[in-house]
Amino acid sequence: MKYTFLRKTEGTSRLIIIMTGWSTGPVLLEQLSVEGWDILVCHSYSDFNFPTELLDSYKTIYLFAWSLGVAAAEMALADCRITAAYAFNGTPEPVNDELGIPTDIFIGTAVGLSERGLAKFQRRMCVSGSEYMNSIPLLKTDDSIPELRNQLLLYAKTKFPEPRLPWRRVYMGVKDAIFPISNMRKYWEGYAEKHGIELITLDIGHFIDLARVVRSHIADMTKVARSFSASHDKYAQNAVAQKQIAQRLAEMIPAYERPVHAFEIGPGAGVFTKLIREKLDLRHLHLVDIYDISTSGYRSDETFIKDDAEQWIETASESWDIILSASSIQWFADLKRFFRNVRDHLKPGGHLVCSTFLTGNLAQLDSLRPSPLLYLSRDEIEKMLSEIFDGYEVFNEDITLSFDTPRKALLHLRDTGVAGVGASGKTVARIIKALTPEEGKKVELTYRPVYIHAWLNNTES
Repeated sequence: MKYTFLRKTEGTSRLIIIMTGWSTGPVLLEQLSVEGWDILVCHSYSDFNFPTELLDSYKTIYLFAWSLGVAAAEMALADCRITAAYAFNGTPEPVNDELGIPTDIFIGTAVGLSERGLAKFQRRMCVSGSEYMNSIPLLKTDDSIPELRNQLLLYAKTKFPEPRLPWRRVYMGVKDAIFPISNMRKYWEGYAEKHGIELITLDIGHFIDLARVVRSHIADMTKVARSFSASHDKYAQNAVAQKQIAQRLAEMIPAYERPVHAFEIGPGAGVFTKLIREKLDLRHLHLVDIYDISTSGYRSDETFIKDDAEQWIETASESWDIILSASSIQWFADLKRFFRNVRDHLKPGGHLVCSTFLTGNLAQLDSLRPSPLLYLSRDEIEKMLSEIFDGYEVFNEDITLSFDTPRKALLHLRDTGVAGVGASGKTVARIIKALTPEEGKKVELTYRPVYIHAWLNNTES
């Protein structure tokens, strides 16, 4: 296996690992850059050995694996601390008549490989001749034909283990001429029954634009800030679900007999902030958001900080009696790491009261994936809480909003800051088409909030 750092900055704690497909290499991703993340590309799988010590300095690691890179990732990285893994047009059983590439086809490709055969294979990766012609510059490899043949033969003779990586979302192309869609569905549907991951079918062939895919899964916080800033004045009027979430969350705030030092993450238009003030006798309130809300009616004894709260809390010197957040932490790249940082910044007996969203949130938009938002199951969240806090309580609900037209649904998303922060690549016309319901029915958007109250024991008592 070969590996190349495309981007590496001293002190960076976040890493993107990309496992490319067979006969492709780093040229696919030469233009990729994601602010705040190092980027490592693995390719040319002549073996599955990887120096895992390269990952020791990173706290958050995202894995993107395409095609035969999915199985290579399981062999090379299964024992590593991967935060989230995404699979594209591949399975951990790459040579299998029912779950991967049919054996005869796979072996036949290896045995008969030539320059002409390689070009034919790469053409089959693409849906059309024009896509192939546009992709040729990205399909360059420095591996020789004998090297490529030996790589395929390695896959053919390897017994792949049961998957151990934390696959979160799997994409399958219905026009894939390399991994049959029926085989991918059979493998991943069986996996999803056990692990509850998202399975998304796309109208694509085998080839994918890996650089665009990676960018679409990592939230561009500058763009997110711009979107929420643009919707700030309309948020309170349109955030119907978010208001309900804030109200329910406020009911979970514990009672204190003394003034408290509090920290709110993502106060935005101040919907939840007002409820916090009503519930708590505040000694001081820190507020951190990614866009400037310091003129939004905050009091002189409250400290506003414009920053990415997920990263800001990691180096903060303060500690708090209570940390609160409504409908914000779904944007975070590493929820478990955030919970650990909360624990480290709570005083003895401190509390976390927050909400996020579960798998299936806004499922009506699934066909417009990829999306930078990574939703977890309630079981996954509870497992994290049980490992980090002394006690917790959790409950969830569904909130469904109805709209007369797809355009009104889109305006709702825009005016609550949700629209425009991903990179689905879909035009407005295609989005409207995807949201158009059956005749006589209204457009629905379903939020799946989960409410969290976690705490530390008062070790001083």
